[in-house]
Amino acid sequence: MKLIGEMVCRGFVVKSLDDSAERLAEFGLTQYEAKVYLATLKSGPSSASQISKLAGIRREEVYRTLPKLEESGLVERVLGRPVRFQAIPLRDAISLLLKRKEEETLTELQELVGKKNELISDIESEVTVAEKEDEDQLLLIPKKESVALRIESLMESAQNNVDIIDSPQNVARLLLDFERVIKDALDRNVSFRILTEYPSEEVLRRVLENGLPEGEVRLRYIDDIPSRYIHVDETSVLLSTSPKGDFTEGQALLSRDVNLISIIRRDFEEQFNRAADWFTYISRPEEDTLRALKRLKPRDHAIFFYDTLELKHKVLFEYIKSVLDRGEAIGYIYSEENESDIINTLRETGVNVDASRNSSALMLIQYQKVYLNDGMFNAQNVLDCWKQLHSDARSAGFERFQVITEMAYFTTKDLIEGLLTFERSLHHTIETPIVSVCAYNASLLGQMGNPINLFYELAKVHGTLLYAEDAELTDFKAIEK
Repeated sequence: MKLIGEMVCRGFVVKSLDDSAERLAEFGLTQYEAKVYLATLKSGPSSASQISKLAGIRREEVYRTLPKLEESGLVERVLGRPVRFQAIPLRDAISLLLKRKEEETLTELQELVGKKNELISDIESEVTVAEKEDEDQLLLIPKKESVALRIESLMESAQNNVDIIDSPQNVARLLLDFERVIKDALDRNVSFRILTEYPSEEVLRRVLENGLPEGEVRLRYIDDIPSRYIHVDETSVLLSTSPKGDFTEGQALLSRDVNLISIIRRDFEEQFNRAADWFTYISRPEEDTLRALKRLKPRDHAIFFYDTLELKHKVLFEYIKSVLDRGEAIGYIYSEENESDIINTLRETGVNVDASRNSSALMLIQYQKVYLNDGMFNAQNVLDCWKQLHSDARSAGFERFQVITEMAYFTTKDLIEGLLTFERSLHHTIETPIVSVCAYNASLLGQMGNPINLFYELAKVHGTLLYAEDAELTDFKAIEK
């Protein structure tokens, strides 16, 4: 009997018994088993003869199929005369089939694992396999799964040392993903050295410290990671080709070239020797904030609060020096100090002010030229000025441009509302690819009406919040918008 149209049975909608049986068969049943189960489900407690008519299957096939469904637990026998059969609920049946499929897959996998070594041994005895790859070749590992296998293989084969240089986030992921092989290597007395940046996030610090206990692994810190690679036993090096992702998220290059490995080894030794030991290093507060400033990216809009001019100089002027040392350009819009004082302090910080200004790498601009138009504050004028400064920097040959803006001009009650309106609009309209840092004297802001609310409102419209005070300096993570 063919079922046409929609049928509803115990909450189960069946458009066609044949179609539904075909879909159910994907969970591990034969077509006959699926049809007999569905017919039994629809009919309720029924005899084999009734199920045969509903399923459209010969009675002999139904008699052969029902015991199999009973054994699988999908159909139950109703005792009495005549003997009848009842299907278990559909949800229970599918859960049962999935569990059976999982057990079958696990058994198959275990059998394959058991055959692995035997297969490798048989093939290697019959086929001549190259003992080692061409030492001059550079292999591109294209898939993240393949990269992960290479990392695992390299660490399993390590006999003496493994050197890793990567970001804190990626090092933490390596520790989690390859915990077993790293532990096995440590048990073989393989030496691990890891070079990374000091993580500002407390959670990440704990992951690293718990994952790599002191004494078993040597960890050191440097400010910037120039490249990322894993160097093993002076025989292999795996280099990540992605500047931001980790090894297992993209392509990587594997090389056994002695010349390249020699260069990598010297590079690692030089950086490791001048790096700070992770477990004894104590970061100064201003270093944390300076590090956070260095990690800002184009179109980032940060706010920096400071209590004293000394703290402002210690953080912002060191940041200016680091920008210039990287060969980038920066503009400083001042309103709290005069230009002469700023130049003198920059020179004390180690900035070659004259050379930097002559090359247009350093631009010192008085606030009136940026904030005011005919003596009145104009937000669009600020954006236009930033855009022009960025254009001037690009014309002078600089790829990246930063701008620091002292906001002391606004710290009067009459300008606070205009300031908040400006900062809110600025946060959503920065189209020029620059890093912008708004610098606020917290002592001056504290004198305004409702200073706590003012701090909160300003913090909300900036991607990154940095605060410096005499007691401590704290780098707050980016505020989610």
